[in-house]
Amino acid sequence: IYDENKRFPPRWALIGRGAFNGIKLWQRPMENWSPGQWGNYGFRSNPLVLPRRLVAVKDRLYVTMSYRGPVSVLDAATGKTIAVYKDTADAHEIIAADDVLVLRVRNAGDTDAKKKWLDVREYVMAVDTATGKTLWKHQTKHSLVPLTLAASGGKVCYNNYSEIVCLDQKTGKELWRAPSAERTAPRDPGGGETFRKGNTGILVIYKG
Repeated sequence: IYDENKRFPPRWALIGRGAFNGIKLWQRPMENWSPGQWGNYGFRSNPLVLPRRLVAVKDRLYVTMSYRGPVSVLDAATGKTIAVYKDTADAHEIIAADDVLVLRVRNAGDTDAKKKWLDVREYVMAVDTATGKTLWKHQTKHSLVPLTLAASGGKVCYNNYSEIVCLDQKTGKELWRAPSAERTAPRDPGGGETFRKGNTGILVIYKG
């Protein structure tokens, strides 16, 4: 995803290139993709979640073609749209886990970009990549901390600023939640602490 116009107005595009030689294979415009959509015109003000709007799995790309748009499935070789998943508008983060997409969806109640963060409903949902069918949808108690959504070993975890929450990836059923202390000082890169350990893996969080 690249802004072809170095000055205003922005002209964002999704570009596919060959991995062998970098030759451009195709290009598609990104609609409604600019600071005006996320309500911040400051220097380096892009939302933290933008890198999670594009996921490549084998010969498929999963991407939101507009800032508040639904998840589209593209052919990686041609850029052509294969499908658009229903009920995925406002997807802010996309994670691929096995044959499932786990999404963070943030439905804003106000059309004013600068107020979108004040009146929102957030969901974590799963979509079958083969059929496009929504498998489950879980409304979160609070907004998610950007980039904390994770999926592995049949589990989906996220941080909602006050708790770590774990869901079953197949059903969306909550498995557990535990308090997460607010950070009061810069994080030490080596200060990770094993929070939960089991047969399915280790979850590491940071305190303070």
